Amino acid sequence: MAYTLRYEYREGYMFVHMKGPESYDNALNFWKELRREGDLRKYSRFVIVDDVTGVLSRDLVYRLSVEIARIHMGNIIAYVDPKTETYDSNAFGETVVNGQGVTARLFKTEADAIFWLEGVISKG
Repeated sequence: MAYTLRYEYREGYMFVHMKGPESYDNALNFWKELRREGDLRKYSRFVIVDDVTGVLSRDLVYRLSVEIARIHMGNIIAYVDPKTETYDSNAFGETVVNGQGVTARLFKTEADAIFWLEGVISKG
């Protein structure tokens, strides 16, 4: 079963809420779909709220993060994960993605993510 996605097209960035069961395939398909949707609507900045259930292994997080960096080169991503059981895994993924050249930051709240991204946008 794939994620359920809700897109909002906001001034300067796309807001995305994803929900559903976690799997490597679901996650990879999400990131590919996000790139297609961003390209179609001319967005390169994103706030993503992770409301998925389940945890990927560290190896799968690494593999997925390398793919995210490849797919989203040139994009800016504010990623929200309020769940304690997956936050550390996503923090590891943040390190990998940034190490590959994508600007991404992990947050626990939507408000913090939006504040950061709007600051990035205002700086140009």
